[in-house]
Order: sequence, then structure tokens, then C-alpha cells
Amino acid sequence: MTDEQLLILKNELDTDPRSLGYAGKNPSQIKIIINGSPEVVSQPIAGSKLWENLYNESRWVAMGAASSDATLTAEQRNAAQAIVDGGSQQTAQIDVSTDPFKSAVDFVVAASVLDAAQGAAVKALGDATVSRATAIDLPYVRTSDIRKAENL
Repeated sequence: MTDEQLLILKNELDTDPRSLGYAGKNPSQIKIIINGSPEVVSQPIAGSKLWENLYNESRWVAMGAASSDATLTAEQRNAAQAIVDGGSQQTAQIDVSTDPFKSAVDFVVAASVLDAAQGAAVKALGDATVSRATAIDLPYVRTSDIRKAENL
């Protein structure tokens, strides 16, 4: 583990931001907790995944139509166009956890281009279950790493 990763680990052990219960545990017990505690994180997705979701939900054409629908607000049309642009860039990475992306989805839900369940599904496309260690950008944590971090 790098010095930077050890500092991240030390901060995790000292603050226990997810209340996983590191306090009073030995390094072997902590290793099991940090490497085994699942949590959901949002990861960037390929534009192709967005396109596939909208296509499978029969919303791709509706999204394209919404981008030029004069009955919608400018914000709703722009949001639909941004989503179409993202889905059209098949290999581009889209960070679905950003506020602008979430807002775009909210606008097209408000315009009834997507229903609430479809909007929630689009926002969750990047969700992945990972260990706590992975969630805080650490590799697999070994007991020796924990000992080093505790001694910093």
C-alpha cells in the first residue's frame, strides 16, 4: 500500500464514517470488516448502457422527440437532448452520480418522457456493490496494512 493509501486507511479507522465498528477490534477482525462490508457506489457508465436502457424501455425515440418538442420547457428539451447526446456516444463515460445528470433525468421525468420508476432506474445504472475498501479507493486491505496505518 502506498503512503497515501495508508493515510486513507488511517482516516477510515480513526473516524469510522460508516459506523462499521472498527473500535476495539484487532487487525484481523478489521480486515474482515473493511474487505467484506458491502456498500453501493455509483460508477461511470458507457453511453451504450444508457442507450440500451432507454431502448429496452421503449423511451429512446420519445427522448429524441422530446428534445425538439415545443410544448416542453427549454430546460426539459435541453435535458432530453443531453441524455440523447450521452447515449449516442457509445463509448463515452457518463457519471450518472453528478447533479447535472440527475437534474436532466428529473426534467425528463417532469416532462413525462420517463415515468418515475424509469427515471430512478436510469439514475441507478452506475450502481455497483463493492467492499468498503474499494469504495474508498483502497486495494484489498491486509492485516499488515492495518498495523502500519494504526502506527502512523
